[in-house]
Amino acid sequence: MLSFFITSLLIALIPGPGVIYTISTGISYGKTKSLLAVIGCTLGIIPHLVLGVFGVTLFSKLSSEILALVQSIGACYLIYLGYKLSSQKTSFKINTTKKVLANRLFVIQPILINLLNPKLTLFFLSFLPQFVNNSHDTVYQTIRLGILFMILTFHVFLIYGLLSAQLSKLFLSRPKYLFNFQKLVGMIFIGYATTILLDVLATVRTLHLVP
Repeated sequence: MLSFFITSLLIALIPGPGVIYTISTGISYGKTKSLLAVIGCTLGIIPHLVLGVFGVTLFSKLSSEILALVQSIGACYLIYLGYKLSSQKTSFKINTTKKVLANRLFVIQPILINLLNPKLTLFFLSFLPQFVNNSHDTVYQTIRLGILFMILTFHVFLIYGLLSAQLSKLFLSRPKYLFNFQKLVGMIFIGYATTILLDVLATVRTLHLVP
């Protein structure tokens, strides 16, 4: 659980589209509107989480051989994400254009931002199964982990919204800090995925599938 908490916290801290939208809203419209954006970003995770629950439930019913293959694919995807985070420089741009918008739009827009992001579904399908014990109720475990992830995301985004002005200045004036943080998270992803692959290899050996 501790490893899941730490990994989820790092993921939430990475400035993606939701973070940028939250900070932009906080700068342009104030802290109250940024809170609505935080709620929208968090709600936008739910559909991907639901798909993740179905995916984990399906994986738990597979044979040990196929489950090892699924875990390996998930680990490889985490390595890919880690490589991208470690190698590419982020483009942190804040939109400060102010328009008159109804309160509901500050919730609807971030919901759509996350809802239309297929990378979230792929992430949950590759991330959540690594922390689920197939010998216990997989649905309960996945829902519990998903709720924990949403709570962490909400609080991290809330901090981003409340400190939007200060954080935007930091990211824009010190892009190297953001790049180094992304690189650190990417290396953690790669290291964690490597341990998953080693565990899968050990499992496969116990099944006598490899010498």
